[in-house]
Amino acid sequence: MDKRINDILSKLNKYVNKDETLVVGVSTGMDSMALFFILLNNGYKVVVAHINHKRRVESDAEYAYLKGLCEKMNIPFEGYELNEEINSNFQEVARYKRYEFYKEVCDKYHTNKILLAHHADDEAETVLMRLIRGTSLRGYSGIKYISEVDSYKIIRPLLGVSKSDIKKYIDENNIKYFEDSSNSTDHYTRNVVRHNLVNVAKEINPAFLSQVENYKEDMEDSFELIKDLSDEFMAKYSEKSNDKIIINRTEFNNLKQIIKKWVLVEAVNLISSDSLILTHERMSEIIGLSLKDVSGKTIELSDSIKVFLEYDKIIFTKLEGKTSISLEINDFGDYDLGDGRILKISQKYHLLPNKNSYMLCYNDIKSVFPIFVKNKESGDKIKVNGITKKVSQILKDNKVLKSERDKVLVISNKDGIFFIPGIIRKETDTTLENKLYITLIGGNSNDI
Repeated sequence: MDKRINDILSKLNKYVNKDETLVVGVSTGMDSMALFFILLNNGYKVVVAHINHKRRVESDAEYAYLKGLCEKMNIPFEGYELNEEINSNFQEVARYKRYEFYKEVCDKYHTNKILLAHHADDEAETVLMRLIRGTSLRGYSGIKYISEVDSYKIIRPLLGVSKSDIKKYIDENNIKYFEDSSNSTDHYTRNVVRHNLVNVAKEINPAFLSQVENYKEDMEDSFELIKDLSDEFMAKYSEKSNDKIIINRTEFNNLKQIIKKWVLVEAVNLISSDSLILTHERMSEIIGLSLKDVSGKTIELSDSIKVFLEYDKIIFTKLEGKTSISLEINDFGDYDLGDGRILKISQKYHLLPNKNSYMLCYNDIKSVFPIFVKNKESGDKIKVNGITKKVSQILKDNKVLKSERDKVLVISNKDGIFFIPGIIRKETDTTLENKLYITLIGGNSNDI
């Protein structure tokens, strides 16, 4: 076991030093008590963080024992009692509260290192559970030795150490621990996997835990390669904004299938701020449709996030609640449309060299105002060069993306629509004496 201890400490010392304070999650079970004493016996500065989940009769006694032990050894102890009633999904809620507590303890002791006692058997259970339930490519690589949540680093020094080696260390050092009675039942899925799958796998192959560790390392290496290729693709062939990710569809279709999947995962993570999980069904649907010569297809990933396959683009859009624009203008001036765009109406020449400007000629100002500005609506029409066309058809002819069409502005007066910024202008009689200039400034205007 001495060699195992040296291996544990050698790896740990890559991430911590003995001068800094380490918050150690200690449950009083065999694994966490072993970690606690390994650190203590090798000169590390530790703070014990313990949660009494109040789910077992023994919980109070375990809390009192650990607190007393820390006081006797002059080790800082921080305890938290989970007194509130949790009626559903206890494991998930308790896990959340546990990590929030660890972070609070870190802040109190001015550290960002949290050490937990997950070990090789835990990792084998996790891998098997994820294979059974299904997960992402990253998930199949099991538990990470070090992970980061916010600015806190979670380190698992015993990962790779078997339960039997931990038991040997406990016995050799006469360390008292408490056995959680719930671990012996098959009430939780993890216990079923532990008792019925991991133990059988060990009997079939005594090196099973080592094989899981090898598998994990290969999966982590594979994932890093796939992620690097995905990141490279996204940097070259995607455009990003706060509410939109646009991917080059042609280049996407040329990717290997596994890279396509992670590109889609990355796009969903970006557009949802990591709050949405892309299912395999939706992933396969997007990949399949992208290969087909279809345009204008919409896939809903959630109430607020949609995917549009349009022309040569795959567009992930976050709908924050459409801001409707309906404005009546009766005078010259600058009008804030509330979405980063300003409509400037002036008698002074200020045309910009793009399609977002319009010159309207008139004799009588009363024939101009009021001017109406609104989002495009179904049924809108504009007469250009003597031909009346539906606005929707004009947008389609101009290859305006379907995902953008509801944002398009139309500008009209009593004579009807005369200007769609960025798209089309109705002809004006330049022989008339007076001129009015309209310019849409800011945002992407309608230049989409």
